[in-house]
Amino acid sequence: MRIHKIRRANATDLDDVHRWRNDPMARPMYLNTAEIPREIHRQWFSDSLHNPLRQMYIGIADDGRKIGICRFDYLPAETTAEVFLTLNPEMRGMGLSSELLRMSIDTLSEPLGPDTRLWAKIRKQNVPSVRCFLAAGFQQCSHKEDWVFFTRSL
Repeated sequence: MRIHKIRRANATDLDDVHRWRNDPMARPMYLNTAEIPREIHRQWFSDSLHNPLRQMYIGIADDGRKIGICRFDYLPAETTAEVFLTLNPEMRGMGLSSELLRMSIDTLSEPLGPDTRLWAKIRKQNVPSVRCFLAAGFQQCSHKEDWVFFTRSL
């Protein structure tokens, strides 16, 4: 299976992203590990779709299934964007996460500009995400407590 395309997230992705975010295997990897109620997620998702400093991309597999979401939160004063990646639980272990990340970055490059630095904060025990970000060209730059920090340029 391969990624067929990357597209901007839209309102039709609300329920899928909510389900992926609240997946019992994913939740312990977030800063906020609590289950997020649908109404709170709905408001956050709606706000995110209209936030010009946030870009969210959905990966679509060649069979039409959604692979996951890649989100970029741009901080213009710092010329950086924080990167978040959440996979559809059905797509784990298929080697698609780094491709989703790379393709999302390629889609993003135009709107933010070449001087933007990307960074991510990943729990040390989240070995698949660490491997994903390294495979997508990120380098570990520091660590603190349970977190590892990665960075790369566009």
